[in-house]
Amino acid sequence: MTKKGILSDLVEVAYLRNPLKIQLILLGKFFGIYIAHLLLVFCGYSNKIPGNAEPKGGNHMVHTKILLVEDEKIVTRDIENRLKLLGYPSPVIASSGKEAIKKAAEVHPDLVLIDIQLKGEMDGIKAARQIHDCFGIPVIYLMDDADEEPLKDDKVIEPFHYVLKPCEELTLHISIEKAIYKHKMEKLWRSFNKQKIENRAA
Repeated sequence: MTKKGILSDLVEVAYLRNPLKIQLILLGKFFGIYIAHLLLVFCGYSNKIPGNAEPKGGNHMVHTKILLVEDEKIVTRDIENRLKLLGYPSPVIASSGKEAIKKAAEVHPDLVLIDIQLKGEMDGIKAARQIHDCFGIPVIYLMDDADEEPLKDDKVIEPFHYVLKPCEELTLHISIEKAIYKHKMEKLWRSFNKQKIENRAA
């Protein structure tokens, strides 16, 4: 569904008087779009065969700016190559938490892929928290093990997304698209609630 289609739905439900009905209609539409998107990905309809002229995930992916924060060069190269194969542009690279925050401020990426255990005084969790709080950018953690101790840290962004290394292309693609889509829907939902409160106060 296009942005215009979503906005027209919001205009439609804005005339309803029942707040509960408004919330149920919006939730139904948002989750319906989200589930349909995941089904298309899993069924392969949104992926092209490698080697074709078009990127795997569609033309929108060539405009997706990704900041990759990883301090191991071999892992960085591997993920960078996988992103290119999926149809994403070359990511902006950072190798430390401080560098990641600086580059996030400079390029304003759509998403950050960050190693949860960066070396140095600022690990991936601290860097991700600052990037999320300062710029409102969705974050995906890169991890060696799903049971890693850092996940128990109270500074971990909730709800968070993570991908295990070495990254599988399909998992990486679904995680990126899911994180970006969820972030956009949450922004739209907050905007709608803000407008609703302003209308009531008027």
